[in-house]
Amino acid sequence: MTNFKPGIEYAKEQDLLDPLAHFRTKFHIPKNSHGEEWLYFTGNSLGLQPKETKNYIQQELDDWAKLGVEGHFEAKNPWMPYHEFLTETMAEIVGAKPIEVVIMNTLTTNLHLLMISFYQPTILKHKILIESDAFPSDRYAVETQLRFHGFDPTESLIEWSPRKGETLLNIEDLESILQSNGNEIALLLIGGVNYYTGLIYKDKFKEYTLSQNKLEQLLKQFPEDRLVLPTKYNLYKVYSLLGLSQSQAILKKDIIENHKDSRYAAILLNPELALLNNENSPQSLYNNLYTQFELGNYQEVIDGCDLQITRLDGDEIVPKLELLKATSRARLYGFEAYKEGLNFVALNYPSSLEGKKAAQMYSTIIPELANKAFVEDSTQTNFKVVFKFDRSEVEEINTFETALSTAVEEVDYFNLTVSRDGYNTNTIFVVVHGLKSVQGALGFVKILETENELIISKPYFGISSMNYQIVQIHKNAERYIKSIK
Repeated sequence: MTNFKPGIEYAKEQDLLDPLAHFRTKFHIPKNSHGEEWLYFTGNSLGLQPKETKNYIQQELDDWAKLGVEGHFEAKNPWMPYHEFLTETMAEIVGAKPIEVVIMNTLTTNLHLLMISFYQPTILKHKILIESDAFPSDRYAVETQLRFHGFDPTESLIEWSPRKGETLLNIEDLESILQSNGNEIALLLIGGVNYYTGLIYKDKFKEYTLSQNKLEQLLKQFPEDRLVLPTKYNLYKVYSLLGLSQSQAILKKDIIENHKDSRYAAILLNPELALLNNENSPQSLYNNLYTQFELGNYQEVIDGCDLQITRLDGDEIVPKLELLKATSRARLYGFEAYKEGLNFVALNYPSSLEGKKAAQMYSTIIPELANKAFVEDSTQTNFKVVFKFDRSEVEEINTFETALSTAVEEVDYFNLTVSRDGYNTNTIFVVVHGLKSVQGALGFVKILETENELIISKPYFGISSMNYQIVQIHKNAERYIKSIK
């Protein structure tokens, strides 16, 4: 860990020293549009295709073509005992005896088969306990089993979550959940290794040395930036449990000096420090960003959220920051950015209120917003006039908005209002609301032009409230303007 050096040269140097590096040539590696090989880190979802795969599959197809049903016993690799070919190697991988291992189905199918056997709920004892960041398909399988037996996952699914300000799970919290809910829990489903952090639960197995090695390896293997600091902090605690005071002191110094603005550093410097009741608390920082959101300063909110998400990694405020960032990106970049942002929050923070809200919005609101078709003006009763400005024209926008607001106040036969709306990263709309037809909207501007030369100089268009919503969602104002010419 102490020899680690960030940068591509160090990575290439380690590749040369890796005795398994030659296996890289045995896989097909996808390339980007420039013909460069991807850096592929999604093997947990779908691994790279081995170059021999096509030959293996073709062998089975050939045997099927030539032998038909006899392939079960006569094929080069007989199909009937296929599972036995992998028994020895898989037993070694999982640390079991060959007689205890069988290769079959997919993981999710196997989970269902296990739960059909071992999940036997009753009216009083029906809840299932899982990790809050369990692999998504594991969670879906558990929720499916609960519904199959007539229970509501929102009530019958208990989640073991990290402590506030931390990312990794703690066994004491699991014991607390079992003590308080044990009479209602029918099944405990927890993997030996957390897929997200790579952590083997140290307290669960009482193998602190193994946990130490795994955490140190995790730090050497270029984990996501968001995992580096929580992993260091958890390793610091493992060193304490093992009595490795020198290693603990070195890591404490590392966290304090290299992550001095983090909450972990603050905790190490002063474990009794109350971090929540001050102007720099996570909630105060979120409130400040939300105020900027209400003012329409969306890019500032996005940048601020990015900064605080990194700084406050592991804090329960992070999902709120992610959802605020997603909403701000939607205001600047439109529907696709909103869809992508909600999906990200739903998948990465599934156990948080924000994650659940994002998942609900993704499944209900996103389909409703997907429609880009403009409605006919004849079917609408609420209209607007929209004046278009470049974002850089700050002083001109202020002067124009003031003049327009004054002019609107003098029109006493309509209940008109003026707003300043962000459109995208380059454009601001100054909008008059409350008009009853597109002809009335355009006529209203003609009246203003006779009284105020400032208004004559700016491009504008009339639009129904419904079409304005579509324009803001899909950022297709130019398409709308072309459609009315």
